[in-house]
Amino acid sequence: MTDYKAIKGRTIQSIASDLDAAEGEGQIWFNTASGDYKTIALVAGAWATGGNLNTARRSGSVGADDSNAATYAAGTATDTTDIVESYDGSSWTEIADINTARYATGGGGTSTAMLICAGTDPDTDSVEEWNGSTWTEIADVNSARYEGLGFSGTVTSALLFGGQTPPPAQSALTEEWNDTSWTETGDLNTARARIGSATEGTVTATLGFGGHPYSNTSETWDGTSWTEGNNLNTARQEMGGGGTAADALGYGGRKSGAMADETEEYDGTSWAEKGDLNAGRRHCTTGGGTQRSTITAGGEISGHVANTEEWNKTTLNAGAWASSNNLNTARASSGAAGTQDAALNFGGDPPATLAVTEKYDGTSWTEVGDLNTGRNTLAGAGTSTAALAFGGAVPGKKDETEKWNGTSWTEVGDLNTARNQHGGCGTQTAALAFGGHTGSTTNIAEKWNGTSWTEVGDLNTARRAGAGAGTSTSALAFSGGPPNVAIAESWDGSSWTEVGDLNTAREGPGGSGESNISALCFAGYAGGNSATTEEFDGASWTEVADLNTARYGVAGTGTKNLALCIGGTGDTDATEEWTKAQNVEVITD
Repeated sequence: MTDYKAIKGRTIQSIASDLDAAEGEGQIWFNTASGDYKTIALVAGAWATGGNLNTARRSGSVGADDSNAATYAAGTATDTTDIVESYDGSSWTEIADINTARYATGGGGTSTAMLICAGTDPDTDSVEEWNGSTWTEIADVNSARYEGLGFSGTVTSALLFGGQTPPPAQSALTEEWNDTSWTETGDLNTARARIGSATEGTVTATLGFGGHPYSNTSETWDGTSWTEGNNLNTARQEMGGGGTAADALGYGGRKSGAMADETEEYDGTSWAEKGDLNAGRRHCTTGGGTQRSTITAGGEISGHVANTEEWNKTTLNAGAWASSNNLNTARASSGAAGTQDAALNFGGDPPATLAVTEKYDGTSWTEVGDLNTGRNTLAGAGTSTAALAFGGAVPGKKDETEKWNGTSWTEVGDLNTARNQHGGCGTQTAALAFGGHTGSTTNIAEKWNGTSWTEVGDLNTARRAGAGAGTSTSALAFSGGPPNVAIAESWDGSSWTEVGDLNTAREGPGGSGESNISALCFAGYAGGNSATTEEFDGASWTEVADLNTARYGVAGTGTKNLALCIGGTGDTDATEEWTKAQNVEVITD
């Protein structure tokens, strides 16, 4: 540690706690409380299901920024195709076709700047460049070839290697692109087609691995020549790849006698097995993304498929719920505001409609000033010192809104439509109320500007007993009924759009989150009290760790990673904290 300043140009900071942000990845600090040197490190990656291609196919090329932005060009479906599709992290959209239909290509880059090189049906030496809107033919490669060429680099500086040349024969050829022309350079040591590659590599440092027939050979390129290194753990061909020469990813393909689902990471020296694909496949797309975030789409299982899988690594540990101290007054159907360590809970029932308000400091609850109007099934927004309570039932539907100043509640402008069992989110000066029960289930939404409520765009699906998260300009409404629904809708400040459904339809859950792309849904009623928790990433919901106690009619507040579940039918005074924290590791040597 004495050489750290000389190496990094700065000293190690000393703090009494741990860093808890992704920006701390790789940083070193000294925790004065524990007496340890610490850092934030990545946890194991995993594959998640994404949106399907519009056209099932295999053997095309992909340019990818990460798992949320990619372009897939060419391939073979029922026939060789010129189709190109763009991915936004959720769904694929057809865009401008390439000029020459082909498959078994080489290529890569980003979603807006990629090359597609060579290929077959018929054999071609053609190269095309994508600029985000159109394809342009540029200088041809020197040797026409096909059958899964390796590719590394960008549209201005790239390396193309391996493949198959007529009549056919395995190829060891390597060609370098300098933004003007292709030049033959040092051959691979082992000629092969259907090779995987570190597609984010450069013309001076990259990696080629696997290949035909069922190879585990891995070779590194230093700008002049290829050198054999440590082998893959699973020999295979037709696999996908991404990353750099020092930080690569290889996945899928075909091994002897079966489709491969294995994923391996390369650290600059050796390969290590990691999380498997959800579905083993061959002719995986290769051409972009990093070891930390990439995508594979299409391929072949028993036939051509449209499946997409997204690979992501994060510095966050898996989330978990932990029990905290109970409320002083047991209740369900209450409102909440604030954060995991500074929250407010107000109203609710049973046995009678409550006006009781309690404040949470991250450890325990303390009773503070009551609501002016006791009620249940209301909504809340804001913080523990500047909150808003609106709507509810006494049992009649209420339009009252009250503002909390840290000490007491004051009545302010009423909702236009009295309601209960509605969703809400935002701050004390900019809030949103949506859905609920007015005498019948409603889709009406209203926006609060700090003084008054204004009706805005309706939900697409009327519902009550749902939950919400976000702000007045970027919100998410999810779940509800009757009957139980899994529908989620995203608010952009002017209108609602249906997005990915929850995995479990339910009424009466809690919700937390920062925006329409970052939310948590927990508890609820799904044929019985539920402990199910799901997190939303802007495209889809993923089931994560369950609550300790199944319940519904809960109050929720906080963020996607730091949330609070309060009360509810099933355990009416219980408090649980959801924490998805950074992966902090102690440095031992």
